Amino acid sequence: MRLSFRTGDILIWMRFNNIFSEDSLSIRDVWQLKAGDFATLTNRWDDIPSWFELFPTEATNTFSSKMLKKIEEGYKPKQKMEGPNIWKVNSGDTIVWIGKSRPDMKEEDGALSIIRFNEDAIVLGESISFSSIGDALGFGGISEYSEEEVKKVRHIFEKVREEGIPRIYSTEWGLG
Repeated sequence: MRLSFRTGDILIWMRFNNIFSEDSLSIRDVWQLKAGDFATLTNRWDDIPSWFELFPTEATNTFSSKMLKKIEEGYKPKQKMEGPNIWKVNSGDTIVWIGKSRPDMKEEDGALSIIRFNEDAIVLGESISFSSIGDALGFGGISEYSEEEVKKVRHIFEKVREEGIPRIYSTEWGLG
């Protein structure tokens, strides 16, 4: 899935830290977005951009054989990729997209979309304005927010919490 953002959109990543407590919901990260920013949400090998390198221990199930082939071809893993524009989303996590209604999407109860993950996935934030790797370091940074935005985030947080603990939940991240 690819999400294309407009200035003022907000993407929020939430997780229940304890599957036995609805009070354990936390916000893992927030991106404040601008026009030209987009995110790829995927768990497919072919969707992962060339700049992102999956670490061998992050490759599970069907990705294990692809990773083994890559290593046999000379791939030398460095370290797990982390960054402000990379979210490694576990099954059971929720991503909420907050923004104003547009012709192709209508805001409902404060959100454009609420995405619940039944499998581990990766969310990669990018921008058409990236001209160097350094540009990714500030991706999604919060510059300012209004009281209205804070109220929306609180409302959405409560809505996700009230929907309860997910039925599918993972504690270790991996793709495959």
